[in-house]
Amino acid sequence: MRDTGAAEQTGSVLSVQKAIRILNAFTAGLPEWGARELGLRLGMPRSVVQRLLQTLAQGGLLEQDQATQKYRVGLRAFEIGRLYVGGSRFQREGLHILREMAAATTYTCYLGILDGHDAVALAVEYGPNPVRIVGAAGDRFPAHASAFGKAILSTLPDEQVLAMLGPGPLRQLTAGSAFEPGAVLSALASARRAGYAVSAEETYPGVTSIGAPVYGPGGRAAAALSVSLSSYELQPGMLERLGQSVTGFAAELARRAPEGP
Repeated sequence: MRDTGAAEQTGSVLSVQKAIRILNAFTAGLPEWGARELGLRLGMPRSVVQRLLQTLAQGGLLEQDQATQKYRVGLRAFEIGRLYVGGSRFQREGLHILREMAAATTYTCYLGILDGHDAVALAVEYGPNPVRIVGAAGDRFPAHASAFGKAILSTLPDEQVLAMLGPGPLRQLTAGSAFEPGAVLSALASARRAGYAVSAEETYPGVTSIGAPVYGPGGRAAAALSVSLSSYELQPGMLERLGQSVTGFAAELARRAPEGP
């Protein structure tokens, strides 16, 4: 005899999994989707995609542009996402530290973590410097190219870094981004010696960033701070001074929130 309850439960779980796949398709590079193109992208029937898109829109997680009929991330998804930052003591203290660091350095400051082989900004704070490097929470970069990503990678054994990054060639955002794993390992060795990592125009042309790991329980770094400025503003000794400053703020965040993220 067929267990209809179990079948319905399985069907519900599959629907949720499909809805998650749909939500994950919305990225900074691909912020809008129509049902047909999204179905082709995900290999799902258009009718199923359309039904799930409408359901997600009804719940506020997506919204539809009436002119193009395409869907984009909705207000409720934004509200839920904001709960992540500031949802723990570490994140709350991280926001305080970012404000202090931005005021002290005058530049744009980031708090970031690793997500697979990417580095994701949890929060961004702007300093008073008139030349502003614009960033936003949720910005995602290849970990090997960003300063806060490199800072975290520098705390890991080389074999673990290679396993995370893969054999290469690695993704490049600019002509300055390393695309060979060997070059990344060399940069991480330099970061270990200095105590901070440098991204010299590897995420954006004309932008230099300096990042330092934030250590948590067991001496493991699961987050990092970084500061970004125009490369044209660099003066002799500035990298070292900013590196020491960011390292100091990272140590202070670890002191204030020793439990880590």
